[in-house]
Amino acid sequence: MIVPMHKYSFLVYHQEVQTFLDQLMELGVVDVSSSSGSVGETSAALMQEIQTAEQLYKRLQRWKPKDATKATAPPSSPLNIQQILQLEKEWEEVQQKKLLRQKEIDVLEPWGNIREEDWAKIREMGIRLHFFICPKKQFKPAWQQAYPLEIIHRNGGMLYFVIFERGEEIELPIREIELPKISLEAARQELQALTEREASIRQQLEAVATYQLDQLQSQIDEKRDQLQLALATEHAQPLAADKAVLIEGWCPADRQAELEQFLDQHKIAYLKGEARQDEKPPVLLKNNGFTRLFEPIGNLFSLPASTELDLTPYFAPFFLLFFGFCLGDAGYGLVLLLFTTLAKFKVAPQWKPYLTLAQLFGIS
Repeated sequence: MIVPMHKYSFLVYHQEVQTFLDQLMELGVVDVSSSSGSVGETSAALMQEIQTAEQLYKRLQRWKPKDATKATAPPSSPLNIQQILQLEKEWEEVQQKKLLRQKEIDVLEPWGNIREEDWAKIREMGIRLHFFICPKKQFKPAWQQAYPLEIIHRNGGMLYFVIFERGEEIELPIREIELPKISLEAARQELQALTEREASIRQQLEAVATYQLDQLQSQIDEKRDQLQLALATEHAQPLAADKAVLIEGWCPADRQAELEQFLDQHKIAYLKGEARQDEKPPVLLKNNGFTRLFEPIGNLFSLPASTELDLTPYFAPFFLLFFGFCLGDAGYGLVLLLFTTLAKFKVAPQWKPYLTLAQLFGIS
């Protein structure tokens, strides 16, 4: 069922607005209205922080180890958003450098390890090296007679050879290749260092995802509450020469006695009324333990308006029955039931109602 909502208008002294809103948030019985209008600097900053934190939350979820028993040790100290973003940026850079180094190693391996000092000696002798790769069928033995040529490597049907040149012109019907300006040994060492750094970054990000995701979600929720307070403060209507402020909000009918007791204790002037036809009060559903399990399914579409009927109690039993018809196999149902039952011992409390619903699906 949909809980009826009553509209309240509070008259608050302008210097006590923030204190009053904080007290309302702690009481948790009023949804403060935020009327349309320009957004202040505080609200805009909070919106940006929430957006950044939500994007980071989604990105960190991919780092959470699938096997909780293999989770890494917690971070020595909590990382802030900027540090986490910096780690992800470095991770991407390391990935790019690893690809580059691996390509260089693939090119250099057939030629062996040519060190910088070897290149220096060759240059001192006035010799230039020209590197070529060609299919074995295209290789001409006459090339060995015409040039100082040495075959370095054979790989299947390909020949890797080098020509030593002291100023004479070399003319071959194949294209010369250029080796990377790094030795094979140095490339391998750098790849090893990059791999170790990659593992270190992954370990840090997995630790953050394992131990800080819940904390990050709490920060997002806290920022959202701060945003609601900021919007309510910015959009409150000043009255009586800016000495009093009119704040509007909605309270569930079953908690209005608690709200009015609070207002009387703090000597807050208020008016209570019903929603007008052009107003859209917030929607709060109240169902029994069984039907409440199906509310997330209804929320996937949209909540009913406050003047409409809550269909959750009606579709809940039929949805459960139809799921059993669609699955149509007791073996699958047993696997689903066993899996969700075991999972309930490991998940956080807020996820257990979803698993209870999945258990019912398995039974059906």
